[in-house]
Amino acid sequence: MQDHLLVRSHASIIVHHDVHSQACPDTTLLWKALKQFEAPGFDTFEFISQYPSVNGTFLGIGAMKRRSV
Repeated sequence: MQDHLLVRSHASIIVHHDVHSQACPDTTLLWKALKQFEAPGFDTFEFISQYPSVNGTFLGIGAMKRRSV
């Protein structure tokens, strides 16, 4: 969260990792909260597809792109 807050005022794109991971539940929870909190100013994109052979949810990349003013 501190890294996100550090760059949010001047970054046009912010990327988070492990946004869809049962191995990192706190990171997944943070991503869900940030999507709601940042919705007015950022569009969000998720890359969370899993290989069929993976048993569960792991990894995931989330990106936020600042909306044009």
